Amino acid sequence: MIDLALPPYNCVGNTDPDTGIGMDCTQPLLDAIGAAMADNTRGGLVDLGGSTGNMIRLPKGTVKVSPAHTIVLPYGVGLEGCNDYASALWLKPGTLAAADHFIDIGDRTTHLAAFGGKLRNMTVFCPPDEAADSGTYAVYSNNNQDTAYTLDGLRIYGGQRGGLKLESGYGGASIVRVKQVTCHTFKAGSWCAYFNFGDGTMVEIDGMEPATRRKSLDPNSPDFNKPMAGGQGMFIGNGRYDIKRVHYEQCETCTQINQTIVGSVVEIYMHTRGELCGSQITVQNGSMLPGSGSSIGLMHVEGYPDQPGSHTVLDGRSGRPHIDGHIKERIVI
Repeated sequence: MIDLALPPYNCVGNTDPDTGIGMDCTQPLLDAIGAAMADNTRGGLVDLGGSTGNMIRLPKGTVKVSPAHTIVLPYGVGLEGCNDYASALWLKPGTLAAADHFIDIGDRTTHLAAFGGKLRNMTVFCPPDEAADSGTYAVYSNNNQDTAYTLDGLRIYGGQRGGLKLESGYGGASIVRVKQVTCHTFKAGSWCAYFNFGDGTMVEIDGMEPATRRKSLDPNSPDFNKPMAGGQGMFIGNGRYDIKRVHYEQCETCTQINQTIVGSVVEIYMHTRGELCGSQITVQNGSMLPGSGSSIGLMHVEGYPDQPGSHTVLDGRSGRPHIDGHIKERIVI
């Protein structure tokens, strides 16, 4: 364990989020990542499997960083907060390049398995109104693989970036696990959470709450509780998914399933949404039809009839009917 609050790092989470005044912990954090990577060796050689490495602990409070480019957590290096969400990694406005993700788990430039890379028990915060390029995310990985949770107890505020994007995996039999994640984005057309892998990648999502910005920030406006136009919740692409306990707030699009590889599977158990969200689950034409070796299983999906034009399941596959009302017992569509 590397504790950023202790020497030689001596970081303090004393930043005022409104004014930005407080200690800048960028260099101590980068130094700690370097030290953790140095622990990730065996016989003088880097262990690319990540079977060693180290966990870095943030101090309590709001920890300001101002990186010019993506903060990379290489193989086996994790980052965690202290206590129960008592630590926030706060990106200083005007510092990170608009084309960059905020945090990259595993280093996307290597395409090597990121065993042991993780974020847990913390808040990741990007500026809410600072411009960022389309396709950038607060948290990103294209090579995470582990039997432990890659994300566990995380609140992600992407601002004008997407919230979370995990894709590609590493080999056909990767295991990707995330638990108890809240994902926000204020950028229309960006996803709160995006997952897309190979057909053999097994993905467990246990506790996910995507949310976008309200259409109006005025509590007296009739649009206050309505989702902003283009607010997108969670994208489920290729892979084999076990999804439990999902709830949406202010999302025009909730869960969208778009699978193109035969053998991909989605199982969803317990799926709800707040008032005035769009269709609970949207299935795109690209998703495999029954008989193709792929399936979509649904159980305990709570439907809402209060939003005109919305459905419990909006099935865009040719010849498939939409589904309205509550789904209690498991069905396969």
